[in-house]
Formats: sequence, C-alpha cells, structure tokens
Amino acid sequence: MDFEDIWNKLCGMGRQAIEDAHARGLPAVYLRDGEIVWEYSRGEVVSDEEHHRRRAAEGDVDDSPEKADFRRRISNRYELLSGRNAP
Repeated sequence: MDFEDIWNKLCGMGRQAIEDAHARGLPAVYLRDGEIVWEYSRGEVVSDEEHHRRRAAEGDVDDSPEKADFRRRISNRYELLSGRNAP
C-alpha cells in the first residue's frame, strides 16, 4: 500500500470513526484547518498540545483488549497524520 492509498483511507474515516472512539471512551484524532486536533466525548475539541498534556496526566491505563486495540488504531492514525509517535 502506498502513501496515496493510506491517505485515501484516512480521508474516508469520517464521523463514524469519531463516534466509534467515543463509544469506547477515547478521543478521536483528525485534521481541522491543517492542524491536528483531538475530539473528546461531548464534542470538546482540543489542540494536539493539550491532548499530550492530558495523556501525561492520565498516566498508565488498564484497557480491555478491545479498547487497547482501538487505542492502537487511533495511535496509528495520529502517526500517519503527524509523522510522530502518538502520546
């Protein structure tokens, strides 16, 4: 799979991916006006910097296997969008 294929898959992840993340108690990541933002449940949208701060304060998490797998999928999406490792 080349970069264009990956980008097309990312663009196809719309509102449903966000709702799926929220259903598992996780924020979703996407680009808005060229900036990476994280959307928390109830529609709160925060900057990438604020999300990093929150994750650091949260510390280690004990996820169910399904939630941990979804968290990895969100991290992969973040890495594709930013070129950096996810917090």
